[in-house]
Amino acid sequence: MFAQGDWIAGIATSAETQPFDLVEDNVVNRLSIHAWLAQSASEHGYASPCRRGDTNQLGSIFSETRFLDIADFNRLAIEFGPIGDGKPTNGPFWHQGNFDGDDDIDVADFNNLAINVSRLG
Repeated sequence: MFAQGDWIAGIATSAETQPFDLVEDNVVNRLSIHAWLAQSASEHGYASPCRRGDTNQLGSIFSETRFLDIADFNRLAIEFGPIGDGKPTNGPFWHQGNFDGDDDIDVADFNNLAINVSRLG
């Protein structure tokens, strides 16, 4: 999904981006990410949305891997790069710690992780 462009600025819906407009408002943006997190969790049988910050075991249906822990923090720390390269379509991507869909991994992404971290999962 992130390879479509800058989610913060929003991406106008076209034939190519239409499948990513999950709220059908003719723009692919943060609302689409929220919908994706909810739909993904629902598809795997969870009553609550997936959380921003979970970088490992993204496709897992097992609850013991559906939480934010030190492995997620370490992934974000390894990939941390607040400058970006000006090309939002080539990453960094979700599994690398880009939780807001822009062109970098910065404090905003860390904040998304920190808000959602839980010792209990």
